[in-house]
Amino acid sequence: MSRLNALSKEPDDGHRYAYNTMLDAIRRLRAENLRTYDQSVFVACFTELKDAVSQWSRYGANGHGVALGFDADKIGGLRSGYHHHHPDGKLSPVLDQNQMPLIWPCPLQPVEYGDSARDALVTRLVEMVCSIGTTNDSATDAFNYIHQLGGILPHVSLVKHEAFKDECEHRITASEHFGDMTPLHRDAIGNLGAEFRPFTNVPATTLDVKFRPSGATLFTPYIELTLPRDALVTVVLGPSVTDPLAPVTVRRLLQRHGYPDTDVEQSELPYQS
Repeated sequence: MSRLNALSKEPDDGHRYAYNTMLDAIRRLRAENLRTYDQSVFVACFTELKDAVSQWSRYGANGHGVALGFDADKIGGLRSGYHHHHPDGKLSPVLDQNQMPLIWPCPLQPVEYGDSARDALVTRLVEMVCSIGTTNDSATDAFNYIHQLGGILPHVSLVKHEAFKDECEHRITASEHFGDMTPLHRDAIGNLGAEFRPFTNVPATTLDVKFRPSGATLFTPYIELTLPRDALVTVVLGPSVTDPLAPVTVRRLLQRHGYPDTDVEQSELPYQS
């Protein structure tokens, strides 16, 4: 937002109106702070590192856990179904033009790191703002920019601080609301005028969001994605897992649940928890 603010105050490069229109859309959606913006992006995190101290210490129960190894090609094309969210809380599948459930890609993408990656992302997002285009009607332009904002912000989840570069992370992302019609979007569009209010009457379309008990926030929202059975190729036992029965038990667990071809390996790291 700071880049847009700065550009809107510089000599007009032909896009000042676009910058100001997007800034207005951000304010209408209360998206200056992403914690108050109601378009959630769900993220599943993976690493290229099969057996690394940094991963075991941060995410692997201090070496007492396991690392699940997936075939990137098989999880790179996952899809999630969208549902109509009714006032009573019930969900019903959204159907496409062929009367089949509407499913949408959840792409697996590499994370980029550092200030240069952040600056490059901001530049790409500004270019996207300029490419939306404008008309001669301010209300129509506001509608278009409000509608496009939800498609721009998920890119932010693919950049992290330089300090985490050693993680070699990839992420699967999925936006909660299809078409970015969140409650805040509905309010913002409805306030543009009577001609836009019919757009607020379409059923809310969302992923099937579930909640699990959590710490400070009490509950954490999440979604479930179905993985191909042959996507799980390896289970690596943490370096602090030393019981000789552990590999045997894990193999039995995998076979019991239909993963007889998944390899089980022991970490090779001299790690002490």
